Amino acid sequence: MHRKYHPECVVLYLSKEMAQRHDQDDRYCICLRRLAEREGFSPEILVEKRTELAEVQIYDFFFQEFRPLLLNLHSHFPEHRLILNVASGTPAMKSALYLLAAFLPFPVLPVQTATPTKAQNLRLEPHTEYDTDLYWECNLDNEDYIDRCQECRYENLNLQLQKESILTHLNAYDYAAALTAAKTVRPLLSPHCYDLLEAARLRLEMNWRAMKPAVKMELGLLNRPQKRIDLEEYLLWLQMKQKREDLADFLRGLTPGLYELLKLAVEEKAGYPVSSYCDSKGRFCRDWMTEDSMGQGSHIVFSGINPVIELQPHQLGAIARVLYGGNTLLAHEVGAGKTFEMIAAAMESKRLGLCHKSIFVVPNHLTEQTASEFLRLYPAANILVTTKRDFETAKRKKFCARIVTGDYDAVIIGHSQFEKIPISTERQKRLIEEEIDEITEGIREAKAANGEHFTIKQLERTRKDLEARLKKLMANYKKDSVVTFEQLGVDRMFVDESDNYKNLFLYTKMRNVAGLSTADAQKSSDMFAKCRYLDEITHNRGVIFATGTPISNSMTEMYSI
Repeated sequence: MHRKYHPECVVLYLSKEMAQRHDQDDRYCICLRRLAEREGFSPEILVEKRTELAEVQIYDFFFQEFRPLLLNLHSHFPEHRLILNVASGTPAMKSALYLLAAFLPFPVLPVQTATPTKAQNLRLEPHTEYDTDLYWECNLDNEDYIDRCQECRYENLNLQLQKESILTHLNAYDYAAALTAAKTVRPLLSPHCYDLLEAARLRLEMNWRAMKPAVKMELGLLNRPQKRIDLEEYLLWLQMKQKREDLADFLRGLTPGLYELLKLAVEEKAGYPVSSYCDSKGRFCRDWMTEDSMGQGSHIVFSGINPVIELQPHQLGAIARVLYGGNTLLAHEVGAGKTFEMIAAAMESKRLGLCHKSIFVVPNHLTEQTASEFLRLYPAANILVTTKRDFETAKRKKFCARIVTGDYDAVIIGHSQFEKIPISTERQKRLIEEEIDEITEGIREAKAANGEHFTIKQLERTRKDLEARLKKLMANYKKDSVVTFEQLGVDRMFVDESDNYKNLFLYTKMRNVAGLSTADAQKSSDMFAKCRYLDEITHNRGVIFATGTPISNSMTEMYSI
């Protein structure tokens, strides 16, 4: 076998009897070195001695013994292929090697080798007085070598099982799960197959730019306008959501897709430069939308509103800002009618298809009053209002299910009840990791700029606290049936008295500055995570805060809000 393959490393596995012979005269290593010198290669020889191994016929022992040994060899020689000699040793040894070859998570090559006479080798080596030179000279292969190695054809069963799993995930359009399954047998897969699975997962995440250039070339994504590719990839993403029956994401994603299609048609077919009338975020500028339409909202026709109630000009302007702009802060003074602004903006947003379900987060004692005001302005509105009993432990899941399945114009919920609806653990983990990365970058910049020792220590202490919080989060992580905020189907959030969430975590390299608070409240962090989620699915158009006191004590409140 060594004459044919010229291995870079040879591992000798010696039982008690074989180890005793080896210790007497080093016969095996001597023959290997002579063979290597004759054939022109120089292998590393590793000797695994099991001096306690006397019963060499026990199969279970070798199956458990060989597996970690082979895994360890692969970790030391990851770019090399292991060749297993399944012709030498006891039947138990050979059977264990052959079975492991079918289950290992990396490719190996089992090889059988016949004796020079192609018959059973009945010659017994003497325990003592072994003449190495004589046995070497009598070796028939030294005179006329004939290749008698036969590579065993087998299917890796681990690969076959994972193939079935990968195909199941692919048929369900779950490319992330398919890639995870592929990682367990990556050495057994062709690089091209793995690259395509990775590309499928990236396309489902609408991150086609991160794909490898060779895959982009194969898929026809090079040397083409990137904006057109972005639109095509977005439409493919919508198609995947439809096929996976993620109908909530599909419906939420229709409006942006239709807008981009219409924009492309107007620009390319009609030659009308829509982009020139938009800002960097794709929103129509005031130069195109008149000051009256954007600032006063007098053009808006409200459907289903109580005709007896007449909204004031400043309220119309605020509603127009919510409809046409992005995230909005309604910072009118107390009594200016912020509640009616939020209600009318929510109803018009749903009527115009700008959102599908709104949630109103209000102080606990104002839930019923807000519901009363809602029905006073829109008598036919279909709203869901929470009570204290709805968020008792036994009823919380049922109430959240009503939010998910119901076609409500709005859901009205108290501050403390809102905090009991968790954000997903995966999103919490990602946000904490992003904060850790930002602080790590801040530490690096501070050190590069020879910053104050106190500042660096403070940032390192903050990073340590975040790492502890992340560790605690993962330790308490349990996959259960709790409904998360992402699953509610909410895509627009109105927060009354938003100043209650002003104490948000803030890291800074500045010190001894009055009004620079870095205090962190759990409810503020929870609100921040939910706002980030809405920003992702609505492109920064789904959060409306309302408060009469946006800034009260600290200048950091202006940054946080």
